[in-house]
Amino acid sequence: MIMGPRYSGVGLVDIVTRLLGDVRLKDTVTNVVIPAFDICNQQPVFFSSARAKRDSLGDPTLAQVCQGSSAAPTYLPAVKFTTSNDATGETRHFHLVDGGVVCNNPTTVAITQAIKDLEPGNTANSGRAIWTGFKDFLVLSLGTGEMPVSYDAMEAAHWGLIRWFRNRGDGSVPLIEIFSNGSGDMVDYNLGLVFGRDESSQNYLRIQTDALDGEISSLDNASETNMQELVAIAKGLLMKPATTRNLETGKLEPCSDLSTNAERLLRFALWLSYERRSRIRDGMLHQV
Repeated sequence: MIMGPRYSGVGLVDIVTRLLGDVRLKDTVTNVVIPAFDICNQQPVFFSSARAKRDSLGDPTLAQVCQGSSAAPTYLPAVKFTTSNDATGETRHFHLVDGGVVCNNPTTVAITQAIKDLEPGNTANSGRAIWTGFKDFLVLSLGTGEMPVSYDAMEAAHWGLIRWFRNRGDGSVPLIEIFSNGSGDMVDYNLGLVFGRDESSQNYLRIQTDALDGEISSLDNASETNMQELVAIAKGLLMKPATTRNLETGKLEPCSDLSTNAERLLRFALWLSYERRSRIRDGMLHQV
């Protein structure tokens, strides 16, 4: 791992190629946006199905997108591929690693793309050409879990490069934990402000656990036992109170109505059902 990535990536390539074949980004059945990071251009890349429908340079295969957007540094090798426009002869080269290095919580990316898709004339527009505010959105943000870590400043004051990047034996690497948790929580903090008003306070739900520890929090533990434990944790979260972030302390606290995550999800489902019926009635959608 010191001299190269932990895994060759051959297994990942085999799986995504076998499952996705030559299906392209523009062919997704719903609008998606998938973040990655281009290490050549040193900037994030957002693979959007809406853009892919308009521009073949932004329309790689889904297998390529999956490989590039999951190429976590030190775990999997970086991924390079090229897209082209047959009509103009243009090409674009991508040099990608996991988008989590800059976008560990991509919720704001999804919201921004949704706003853009609502612009009049956009091919992704499903009939609503006017965006009137965040009350028009229902946002479900699913975290993958965090490890409860804490570091003492007096101890960290003496750390050098190795100790900041060293696995402390509990599965945590201080600098990586700080960057990943900090960037993800900052998104949650900002969205808490945006959706904190009465008219949209019920429209944002973040489901996350900070109770992962030991081997269960390992990024690459795909054993059957670990998968079952993660499923059990996720099911347990459904029965726990929905939380909101205290903007003063940064801590997660139960929502004022004390509803559970399952109850919030059911509420979302009902709202979406009503919205679909309304769009069908108004001729914005065809009933299937």
